[in-house]
Amino acid sequence: GGYSGNGLRIGGEFDTYTDEYGYDITQQIIAGYASYKLSGKLEGLIYVDMYTPNTDTDNNRNTDLIIGANYMPEKGLTITPNLRISAPETGDANTVFMMNFEFKF
Repeated sequence: GGYSGNGLRIGGEFDTYTDEYGYDITQQIIAGYASYKLSGKLEGLIYVDMYTPNTDTDNNRNTDLIIGANYMPEKGLTITPNLRISAPETGDANTVFMMNFEFKF
C-alpha cells in the first residue's frame, strides 16, 4: 500500500512465500520506501528491504538500504545517484555507490 500527496510518496509491502500446500511460510520480505519532491527536477528517495530467504533457518536475513536522488534535467531522462548498503544478519555490510540512468523514448 502507499500514499502520495504534497510531493511526498510513501509505501510498503509485506510478502510471504509458502510451501506448495500453503501451510509453512518459507520466505518473506518486508519493504518500504519514501520519496519527496524537492523541486520540479529533484526528488530525494530512500528504500529499505528486509528479505529472509529461509524462515526456518536462523541468521539469514538480509537488509538492503538505498539512499539517493532522482534528477530529471529533461523530459524522458532521469539520473539517479545512490548509495546502496547491503547488510546480512551475520557478516559484514557492503556499501556501493551507483549511478542509474533511465531513458524514455
